[in-house]
Amino acid sequence: MRRRFLQSFALVITVQMFMFSSGCRKPEPPSKVETAQVLQPIATETGFTKLDNKRKRKAQKIFDRYVEELRWSRYWDGVQSKKQAYVEGEKIPVAFFRVIINQVPRIGFCVPALSICGVNRLGSDRRLINLRSSGSDLSPLQAVQAFSKGSFGESVAGLEQKKPTNFEVEEAMITLPKPGIPSAIKNKTIPGEASRDVRNYLKFYKDWKYPRGCTCTHIFSLYEKPSNDWYVLRNCSKACQLGFRGESIQVLSRWNTWNRGWIARIGGFTRMPQDVAWLKPRILKAEMSRLTVP
Repeated sequence: MRRRFLQSFALVITVQMFMFSSGCRKPEPPSKVETAQVLQPIATETGFTKLDNKRKRKAQKIFDRYVEELRWSRYWDGVQSKKQAYVEGEKIPVAFFRVIINQVPRIGFCVPALSICGVNRLGSDRRLINLRSSGSDLSPLQAVQAFSKGSFGESVAGLEQKKPTNFEVEEAMITLPKPGIPSAIKNKTIPGEASRDVRNYLKFYKDWKYPRGCTCTHIFSLYEKPSNDWYVLRNCSKACQLGFRGESIQVLSRWNTWNRGWIARIGGFTRMPQDVAWLKPRILKAEMSRLTVP
């Protein structure tokens, strides 16, 4: 990981979520997002019902969500685990599945070649998925079975996990799409709540007592609703206090799973030159808006 956020004078704020109004440019028409190409199905082991086309498409969307999360990770961190060596254009086997647990349908995929399984989360936006490691020595079907025995990485308090029923599986060969940059950055897609998120973030800074001649410009990167991180580049003039002048990076984190807003933690702030050098061009490329205070 390239992020090292060790500065002790970082500020803590909480930003509430609300609807988008104005202040951000109109997004351009979306361009095509590369998704996995399913080549052909593989004969599935007897004892399992085959997925119908509608459910298979839903499972494919879960895999496409995984690819999109990989794009975000590569964009900001530039790091790929050796256990998850993703090679564009490679043809690999995958198992798409649907299963019922505690009367709740779960839809997802397993790709042992990438050592990963994913499934839609309970009680949240279906674009959000749970990812768990998978043994690379397993077949796709074996990976699904192992994943299901672990309750797909989730447990519900006070609810006994029952044996999966109505197991539907289909194995197939897929071609891995080009990772590229995140689609939200590529298409300049602005979240609906972004404008007020920005203004509420800046309320904290507007309450400061600025020395004469001190100004700070905040450049906000694009993010998407399922994102857990939001990157801000701050550049304060020489007239500002020593601890704030110059360029720095603030990484905001989702407040909690209830999606109440954003919080800036001590570990999410850095002025280290190597961190700024890595993140600054990425924030500028993903720029959503910029504002100067006071």
